Amino acid sequence: MDTPEVLDPEKDGKAIAVGMTLSTQIGEGRSLVMQTYIPRDASVREYHLVLDKLGAATDRQKAKYDLLAVEMSLAQHNKMLAQLKEDYDRIAQDIETKWQQQPGRRGPPKLNPNEAAQRVQAQQTMKRYVVEIAKLEADRDKLKADIEKAG
Repeated sequence: MDTPEVLDPEKDGKAIAVGMTLSTQIGEGRSLVMQTYIPRDASVREYHLVLDKLGAATDRQKAKYDLLAVEMSLAQHNKMLAQLKEDYDRIAQDIETKWQQQPGRRGPPKLNPNEAAQRVQAQQTMKRYVVEIAKLEADRDKLKADIEKAG
């Protein structure tokens, strides 16, 4: 690993240093603090270059923790969607079985208003999860690209 150039702020009385501290919350219960200094009389461009460099490193670290959170949320959403689909299919099968066991009933099952409302609500819930999963997947892909690009 390359060691950074050591600057001596006391070497030249004209080159008194300006200290910089960048403190960032990068994840739940995690923060990152970076400290450096540059000569007081450095150009504004040099100040911006140093701040941009620190910011880029911090942003990458934050993106790594954000990626972990998105992947956990994505796994939970996929698990919930699978459970919702399983429950939906089981309820549909139960309704059909119940319908066929009633004497004189023929053809496809007819849902009562309560069952029909529950079915519509379950379908809407599953659609919301599909949309949210697509959003999380897009977020995950963007974070991975950001991490790779900054790496």
